Amino acid sequence: MGAWVQTWFGLVPNQVVFAGLMTALAITFMPRRPDDSEPLVKVLLQETAWTEANVATQLGVRRIALNAMPHEAGAEDEPVFCWETVMKAFHWAFLSYRYEEHKGDDAAVAHTDEPDALVGPNMPEEPRLEAGLQLYGLTFVKVLRETKHDTKLLAATGPSAVLLAFRGTASTPGWLADVQAWQARHPRQPVGTSWPSLIHSGFLKVWMEGNLRAEVLALVKDAVTASHVPAADMRILITGHSLGGALATLAAYDLTVELQELGLQVQCITFGAPRVGNSIFVADYNRHVPNTWHVINDQDTVSVAGKFVRMYRRTGHRVIVNERGDLIVRPLPLEHRLLPIRAFGLGRVKDHWLSSYARSLLRIMEMQFRGKGAPGGATGVVAMIEGNPALKRILESSEFRLNELLEHAGYSVDSIAMLARESMRTEEILLPPSPTRSQLPNDRGIFKCWRKKHRHESLFDYRLPFT
Repeated sequence: MGAWVQTWFGLVPNQVVFAGLMTALAITFMPRRPDDSEPLVKVLLQETAWTEANVATQLGVRRIALNAMPHEAGAEDEPVFCWETVMKAFHWAFLSYRYEEHKGDDAAVAHTDEPDALVGPNMPEEPRLEAGLQLYGLTFVKVLRETKHDTKLLAATGPSAVLLAFRGTASTPGWLADVQAWQARHPRQPVGTSWPSLIHSGFLKVWMEGNLRAEVLALVKDAVTASHVPAADMRILITGHSLGGALATLAAYDLTVELQELGLQVQCITFGAPRVGNSIFVADYNRHVPNTWHVINDQDTVSVAGKFVRMYRRTGHRVIVNERGDLIVRPLPLEHRLLPIRAFGLGRVKDHWLSSYARSLLRIMEMQFRGKGAPGGATGVVAMIEGNPALKRILESSEFRLNELLEHAGYSVDSIAMLARESMRTEEILLPPSPTRSQLPNDRGIFKCWRKKHRHESLFDYRLPFT
């Protein structure tokens, strides 16, 4: 500060000031060495798997690429962003608001063998819960509540999966918890540091007070131990919107830490979630739950604001979507700075609505066929929808018409059916864990090209940055 004051009063020559400024700019914008592989590594980490069956393929391709370039330790094990999982998680985030147990039922439990229990009084005529259960072969659903803060959790279990969906703020007690922005100490002290792990006081109270936390831990433990599938192979998916996303973050952390002996592989996907804790908590969280994705819709005010002078940091990885059809996975600092800023950086309330998230997600899939798609995006959307009848039914109820998009892009009905069969077959290709670069698939020969009007266009664009 003293140097700036001296400059203002002319005590430091302008030549020195401008020389220092030009030196700083030169260092900042200095071109990288041609052999610097850091940008390529970041590009690889931004790759998207459009179907869950293709996640292993993406990991294999990443390992191949990383073997040919220097990279930081652990980059080959970084999680892959999966679009199909995001769409399934969003459906359950929606259900956490809409589904209600039948009035008068003390157990608040619904089974798939009771069709009348699949649709609550506030649900539309189409049994959305039944479709949601079919996404992962779930057979049992239960509503858990914490009355003091009006917290609601929709929990579903099956032979090989457990899904937890936390509802966001829906009443005054929830709003009161949201505004308690001062920090409180988390009961668990991270290993290797004496600094405290601080959490948003309101979120921590909602999660820790009452029996909700204990019921969630017991439910997941019982489901995992009762399953014939190894615990490490079970899908544990936790999701939520707004306040529900913050609770999903705390639940994912506690499940991984408290049930560490089971070796759970927890995945957390949130929508419009606020930041939860300080940098100490974030560092410990990322070590235990690396497969965490925070989907942020454009200028969502809840996600954009709330740093409180860096008191709060974001866990996991960010994914930015918007109604223009843009999808930015793990945005780089420059990509984030280029996004339009509204309302003096405080974001827009409209972008936080769950309906706005739905429009953005559907728009991204639509744009895969309208000239703004990612490499392999059109094929991935086809494989995702045609390979999952329940998800197809959900999307059709949202007026997403795959056949109309393909026909608009210039494909006939016969080529649509062939494309669906070929895409589902291609998703089953698995690469070995760590092959050499010479074993890379030939993207010009392994995948067929489809004729579109008067030119050839490969929908299976599987090229790597260095090919």
